[in-house]
This record gives sequence, C-alpha cells and structure tokens, in this order.
Amino acid sequence: MDIEEENIDEAKKLQETLQVKANSYRAKRDELNSQIKQFVEKRNKLNDEIRQLITEGYQHKKRRDELNLEVAGIKKDRESLERDYRKTVRMAKKVEQSLLNKDEDPLDKLKKDANRIEFEQMTTVLSVKDEKKLIEQLSKLKSKISEREKQIKEDKEIKKITKDSQSIKNELKKLQSEIIQHAKKAQEEHEKYLECIKRTNALGEKIKDLQPKIVVTKTKADKIHKEYISVVNQIYELERKLAEIKKKEKKDRQDRAEEQVKKEADEIYKEFKSGKKLSTKDLIILQKAGLM
Repeated sequence: MDIEEENIDEAKKLQETLQVKANSYRAKRDELNSQIKQFVEKRNKLNDEIRQLITEGYQHKKRRDELNLEVAGIKKDRESLERDYRKTVRMAKKVEQSLLNKDEDPLDKLKKDANRIEFEQMTTVLSVKDEKKLIEQLSKLKSKISEREKQIKEDKEIKKITKDSQSIKNELKKLQSEIIQHAKKAQEEHEKYLECIKRTNALGEKIKDLQPKIVVTKTKADKIHKEYISVVNQIYELERKLAEIKKKEKKDRQDRAEEQVKKEADEIYKEFKSGKKLSTKDLIILQKAGLM
C-alpha cells in the first residue's frame, strides 16, 4: 500500500474505517465463540449426566443379577425340600399300607369310593330302595374311613413322618415367599436399569443435536476471525506506512533546518573573514554548522 504525502488525511480516515470494521469482526467472533462455549458446556454437562446414568444403570444391573442368582439358589433349596417332601409322602403311604390287613383297602381308595357314591347320589335319579342302599354303603365307607384315619393318626411312626412333612411344607412356604420377594426386587432393579438406558439414549440424542451446531458455529467464528486478522494486518500496514511518512517528514524538516543553518553560517563566516565582529548568536550558528 503506497501512500502519497498529500493523501495522509485520507489514509487516516481509512485507518479509522478499518478499525471500526475490525471491532465489528471481533465482536461478532467473540459472540460466536461465546455460543460455542455455551454449546460445549451443555455437551459436557450432558456427558456428565450420561456417565452418572451409566454408573447408576450398572449398579441396578449388578443388583438385579445378584438377586436372580439368589432366586436360583433358593429354587435349588426348594427343589431339594420338595424331594424330601415327596419322600415323606411315600414313607407315610408305605407305613399306612403296612397297617392294613390283606383284605383291606387303603385309605385313598376308601375316600375315592365314598366320593364316587356321593356324586352318584347327587346326579342320578334313584328309587327309594336304591338310594337307601347307597346311603348304607356311604355310611359304611365313612365309618371305615374314620376308623382308618384314627388308626393312622395314632400310629407313632406316621405321627413323626407327618410332623416332618409339615415342617418341610412350612419351610417350602417360607422359601416360596422369599422367591417371590427376590423376584419382585429383581424386576424393580431391571426396570430401573432399563430406565437408565432410556434416559442415556435420550441424552445421547441431545448431544447429537448439539454437535452440528458446534461445528457450524465454529466454522463461522473461524471465518470471521480470518477476516478480522486480515483487517488488523491492513491497519498495521497502514500504521507502518504512516509512521514512515512521519519519519520522512521529520527528516526533511531536520535537513531543511540544517541547510538553513549552513547557509546562514556561510554568510556569517564570509562577513567574519571580511572583518566583521561576531556576536554570540553568530558564534552559536557557526558552531551548529561545524565551522568552529
């Protein structure tokens, strides 16, 4: 950029215009950078929330798996007790069978026959004679059942087996309650785990929406920054040229002043040689011109 001395005022006006332009670019760039900062802070906050949710989700998943393992362990215990219970049932039937005479029916068959007769009585239209016959049969069966139950109930071995069987049933009931409670808690932990995943995915979508905004805004900010730097460089170049002109003007003034002093000194020196007496001022001028 070449500047003629007569165009200095115009150059200064251009400098002011460029400075206004640079200030505008800088303000716009800073505004965009502020937006980027806000976007990045929001993204970082979302990432922090995601990390917290991942940690929370992992804890729920871990607890769910622990509860499921506990349920599996309790089920194994239940299966073992169920085998023991079936064993007591078989033992009880075996003892009951040993109490029977050869021609006696077991208690189960007696009850089955009684139920059959009761059903026949309720569902079949019978004559008075036939119904009386059924009632007599049912009465005999119920009497046998009562005697057989009393016999079984009073047997010491069956009493012990029945007690053991009831104890196992109580324990099975307790285990079943534990299974239900643990399974319920495991399901709750699983639902909380799924909720963490759902919320994590939702936050991830928000980050996806933010990322393009960051890129676009940064691209704009970089472009405006380049324009700002370009204008600033123009200002620096203009200031350099103006400084050179000022330096040249100063040198020209100094050269003219020195030339004037030399001219005056030459005149004084000529007059001195012709016999004129020198004044203090004349001596100073001669000294400046290097003639003394």
